[in-house]
Amino acid sequence: MDRSLRQRIWKVEKLVSKAEEFVSIALRKHEESRAKLFAALEPLLRREARFHATAVAAIVISGEPKIDEPLVQAWARTLRHHGITIGASMNMSLGSNDYAEDESDEYATQCLIAEQLYPAIMKDANETERFTEIFRTAPMWLLEFTRMRWDAYYLKFDLPTTSDKQVWGEEGLKDFLRWPRLPLGRMTDGNLVPEVALEEGVSPADEEEYRQVRRINEFLARRDP
Repeated sequence: MDRSLRQRIWKVEKLVSKAEEFVSIALRKHEESRAKLFAALEPLLRREARFHATAVAAIVISGEPKIDEPLVQAWARTLRHHGITIGASMNMSLGSNDYAEDESDEYATQCLIAEQLYPAIMKDANETERFTEIFRTAPMWLLEFTRMRWDAYYLKFDLPTTSDKQVWGEEGLKDFLRWPRLPLGRMTDGNLVPEVALEEGVSPADEEEYRQVRRINEFLARRDP
């Protein structure tokens, strides 16, 4: 190898090393920024998770949720059980299938109701233990449809392991992504989502969680290619 070629290779290696250093610094700064952002948002996310988990817990206890009916009907039964009425400005009356058109008003009302229900749901118990107890026997489809695993992550309570295959529709997945707002319809609404094949190496305990992550990613890719 002649001297000029060795010099060119040395220069290329030096440039690659410098580029790798820049990338490493950029990635580290990006991760630091993400950590700072999450730290700033965590109190808000925990608050939203608490209100959302309270609403779902109330549905579990007194809403008699059914997989073959819109979840808004179970929410309406829950509110009737607690003697709570919703104003006409929400475009949603108890026992009605009309959904709120203004999502910000809808969510603000959901939070106010959850805040009102929280003491009755907790019964002065430890929050982590109480949510774990309530959701231990809740229908698995309800826990999945309402995206309760996000609440469990932020509030540090336990949920049962997902084992049964869940059947989803396109509109059901869209409803699922409303978190921290409650879903309104059924998880099977819309065209049924194709079965997700498992990759080699996925353990039986992680099968349905794997499928759900794939469903969401593929659904989002279809909505925004």
